[in-house]
Amino acid sequence: MKNRNEFLILPGCDDTNRGDQALIWETVDLAKAAGFQGHYSMIARPDCGKQSKKIGIDSLAYLLPHPSTRVKIASDNRKYSTTLKIIWTLRALLDLLIALPLSKKMTRPIAQIFLSREQKKTFEVYKSAKAAFVKGGGFLHAYEGLVDVYKIYFFLYHINLALSMHIPVYVMPNSYGPFSTSTSRWLIKKCLSKCQLVCSRESISHDVLKENCGIDSFISPDLAMYLKKDSAFDARRVLNEKGIILHRGKMVGITVRPYRFPGKRNAKELYEKYKKSVCNLIKWLDDNGFFPVLIEHVFSKNFHERDLICINEISEVLKKEKKDVMIFSDQTLDCMQMKAVYAEMDYLIGTRFHSVIFALTENVPVIAITYGGNKGDGIMRDLNLSNYAIQIDNMDEHSLIDCFVSLVKKQNEVKNNFVEKQNDLTNEYNKIITAIRNCSLVNA
Repeated sequence: MKNRNEFLILPGCDDTNRGDQALIWETVDLAKAAGFQGHYSMIARPDCGKQSKKIGIDSLAYLLPHPSTRVKIASDNRKYSTTLKIIWTLRALLDLLIALPLSKKMTRPIAQIFLSREQKKTFEVYKSAKAAFVKGGGFLHAYEGLVDVYKIYFFLYHINLALSMHIPVYVMPNSYGPFSTSTSRWLIKKCLSKCQLVCSRESISHDVLKENCGIDSFISPDLAMYLKKDSAFDARRVLNEKGIILHRGKMVGITVRPYRFPGKRNAKELYEKYKKSVCNLIKWLDDNGFFPVLIEHVFSKNFHERDLICINEISEVLKKEKKDVMIFSDQTLDCMQMKAVYAEMDYLIGTRFHSVIFALTENVPVIAITYGGNKGDGIMRDLNLSNYAIQIDNMDEHSLIDCFVSLVKKQNEVKNNFVEKQNDLTNEYNKIITAIRNCSLVNA
């Protein structure tokens, strides 16, 4: 370790989300292209970074774990019950007894004593790290309540720790907002204002960050736009083996997810409406000569992120109505292989936004079901595709079907529009490399 340059990927990473995995891998490639040659490690659960390990990215233990990883409960965490909040709060307070002193220079030597063996390994990498890169994504948004305030603190903790140890931090293209509380805005401003470079992946987030936190970020495309599909992977054969490619009709890939609808009092009703809308869309597609395929994009250990839960719920409803739907699930595939799978679709309707990006960059016409802050709406707007972005809170089967009919009619226009955008991607990539290099030179 002493003979090599160490770099960190923050805040928390996970191979089970193919979109996050793409952002991790592309962050490393970008950082190396900007001159940061060396060994990269990411904060991750040890069993959720095996594919990244194969390409040389090690996993490090969380120094501030999420309460859900520390408390084993019988029920799932798709809703924040009072009991769950109490249990998580107690666990979080216990973890903060070590995490808070660790983030302060004067109390750090004492706090280190109480770290686990794996956490001590993480801290050793921190002590030798030359720089830290915050992977892209949309993790910084918060609604009202203490749960969301703590969520912001939790996501920023490993970044703030790096800053407290004078490690230069570069924030890759992210989405930001909404920030519903002054505390969340203060936490974000306090952290990001100390970073070498802060990037937004779309203009809505750029404006929100500037208006709420006074930070003028560098606008650059989502890094997954640069991901290449695995050309050696025979996606058509894999689909064929699962009985998918053999069916007649244009294939429509569909990604769904369990969703809590944070900040909404009628969250349960909205989730049921979401599933019903997708069910009715699938029935319409089947009746009109299309071939819908539900695709598992994320297979997280957390119930609220596990796509197969929502997929199975939708499938059960369709089976009761004598409608079969194909399901594509293969947890051995990495993001580059999944991109090859999406490339075989004729259309993609995606709740998982990186499934939209994977398909779109393979010239597949898309509809995005947007949620969780500004990421989906902002990126689709910047791509001149706002007409094909539907907010999850407001959607129903009629809006979905109408949007899909429009997409089919104007698919050539949609494809040509994105081809023009793709021509600019190389220039945008070079711009962000230059921005990183310039910041590193100024602050050297």
